[in-house]
Amino acid sequence: MEKPFPAYTGEDSFIFVSYAHEDDALVYPELQRLKDRGFNVWYDEGISPGSEWTDALASAIERCDVFLYFVSPRSVASEHCQRELNFSLDQGCTLLVVHLEETEIPRALRLSFGNRQAIIKHELSDEVYAAKLFSGVGDQTGRSDFVSTAPLRASGSKHRSAIVGLGLAALAILVVAAIFLFRSPTSPSDHADVAIAVLPLVNMSADPSNEYFSDGVSAEILNSLVRTNTLPVIARTSSFQFKGKSLSVQEIASELNVTHLLEGSVQKVGNQVRITAQLVDGVTGVQLWSESYTRELVNIFALQDEIATAIVKEIQVHVEGVPIGREPSLRTRVVDEAAYDTYLRAKRQLQLSNPSQKEAIDLFQQAVELDPEFADAWVGLARAQMSWNTWAGIPPAQGAPQIKRALRRALDLEPDNAEALAWLGMTRALIDWEWQEGSALLERAVRLSPQDGEIQSTYATYLRLTHQPGALDAMEKAYRLDPLSPEVAINYAVALLIGGRQLDAQRIMASFLVTAAEQRNDIAASTIYIVARNLDLAEQHLEKAKAVWGADHQRVMLVEYRLARARRPASRKLYGAGATEANGERVCAVR
Repeated sequence: MEKPFPAYTGEDSFIFVSYAHEDDALVYPELQRLKDRGFNVWYDEGISPGSEWTDALASAIERCDVFLYFVSPRSVASEHCQRELNFSLDQGCTLLVVHLEETEIPRALRLSFGNRQAIIKHELSDEVYAAKLFSGVGDQTGRSDFVSTAPLRASGSKHRSAIVGLGLAALAILVVAAIFLFRSPTSPSDHADVAIAVLPLVNMSADPSNEYFSDGVSAEILNSLVRTNTLPVIARTSSFQFKGKSLSVQEIASELNVTHLLEGSVQKVGNQVRITAQLVDGVTGVQLWSESYTRELVNIFALQDEIATAIVKEIQVHVEGVPIGREPSLRTRVVDEAAYDTYLRAKRQLQLSNPSQKEAIDLFQQAVELDPEFADAWVGLARAQMSWNTWAGIPPAQGAPQIKRALRRALDLEPDNAEALAWLGMTRALIDWEWQEGSALLERAVRLSPQDGEIQSTYATYLRLTHQPGALDAMEKAYRLDPLSPEVAINYAVALLIGGRQLDAQRIMASFLVTAAEQRNDIAASTIYIVARNLDLAEQHLEKAKAVWGADHQRVMLVEYRLARARRPASRKLYGAGATEANGERVCAVR
C-alpha cells in the first residue's frame, strides 16, 4: 500500500508510531488523520520485516514526545514492535496505546502497558475515537491534554527531568495500602480474610540471562511485604510455581487461596532498575492499582525504608482495624551494586538442585566480601552451607561452626533479622543441644515475622521434632502460607499422622505438586501412604521413585521393604500398638 506522506525529520515535537507492516491498511489512515490535525508524525516508511534495528529508529524514539503503539494480533506478535516498545519504555517515553482490533494481549506485554492510557478504537464511534486520539497525543504547541503515568526520561532530551527513585519495601507497603484502600466490592469485608501472593516479575531486560535479577527482585518484594506484618503473604516456593503457566488470575488466586495478586515486570539498565507493579483482585481479576518505579541500585535500602515508613502511616490513617506491624528502622547506608547483583545470583543458585549449593556458597562469599555489612548475604551464606552439608554428607557438628559464624555476623549487623534468628535457633537446639537458647531464638523469630511461611515451617518442624505442644497448629499455619511447598506438605502430613488424622494426611499428600526436581517427595509420599494404610497409592509413588532414583537405591529399597511388610496381615503391629478412630474409619496411629 502506498505510504501517505514522508516521515517527519525536523526538530519540533513529533509522534513516533509503532505498528505491524501487515496493518498498513488500518494504520495509514490514522497517520493521515494525525497529520491533517497538524501533528508531526514519524514512522518507519517501509522497513521490511526481518530487517535490522537501525540508529534512525533508536534516535527517533529517543527524541519523540509520544510513542503511539497500534495494537493488533500482528503487532503483538511482531519482534520489531516489541523491541521498539521496550526501547521506548527504557527511555521513559510517554506511551499511548490504540487497539485497532480485539486482541489477546500476552502477559509480558500487558505488564509493559501497565496503567498507561489505552484507546479501544474498535469499540468506539469514529467521532468519539478521534476526540480521544487527539486528546491523548495533545498538540505540539506546548499544551498537553494527556496525563502520563510513565516516568520522565533522565537525560538526553529537552523534555526530560530527574527520576525519583523508590524502593522495594516502599512498593511492598504501598501494595498493602492499595489492597485496603481500593478493595473491590467482591473482596472480603473483613481484613482478616485478606491475603496476597507475589507472582514472579517478568524480565523485560534485553538480556534473557537477567532472569535471575527479575526473580530476585520478586522475592525481595515478597520479603518486604512479609516484614510489614500486616497480612498473610504466600511464600516464594508456592507462588513461583506458576511462573510461565497460562492460568488466569482467578485460577491462581484460587490455587493459593488468596484475595489479591501482585504481578509486574523488571527492567535492568546499567545501574538503574525499572519496576512496574500491578495489584489485581483475585476474585474479579480487576486491576486495582498500578505504578512504575525507576531508581538507582545503590540507594535501595534507604529509599525502601523511607517510603515504607510513610506508607505505613497512610495505612494507619485510612484503614480502620488493619493490624500494622513495626515500622522499619531507617537504614541510611548504601548497598554495593556488585554485592547486590552477586547476592541475587547466589539466591538463584540456592533454589536449584543440591549440587548447585556449592556455587551458591561461592557467590554468597563473594557478596559478603564485596559488602561485609550485607546481613541478608550472610544469612544466605549460612543457608547455602546448610544445604551443601546435607547433600555432601558432612556431619552436622562438623559444619555447624561455619554456619553459626555467618548467622551471628548477620545478627551483629541486624539484631532483628528473623531469618538469621530462626536458623541459629535450629542450629543451637538440634545440633548443639542448647534447647533453651534455641527455643528462645526461634520464638523471637516467629514474633518478629509471623507471616513468613518459611520461618513458620521451621518453627513448626522444631516443635514436632521436640514433641512440644502447638506443633500441629504451627504446621497448619505454615501450610496456609506455603500451600504448594512439597516440604511443608510432607511435614504437615507427618504432623497429622502423629495426631492420628490419617485421612487428613492423605488429603494433604494428594494436594501438593510433585515435580521432577523434587524426586525425594515420591519416597516421602510412599512412606506416608504406607503408614496411613493406603498401600495402592504408596506403591504408585514407589514406582515413580524407582524411575528416578533406580530400583537399587538404598532409600527406594527401604521403602519397598516397608511396603512388602505392610501388605502382610500382621503388619499393623509395625506401625505402633495404638489405634484411633479418624473420620469414621479405623486407622493406625504413628508413635
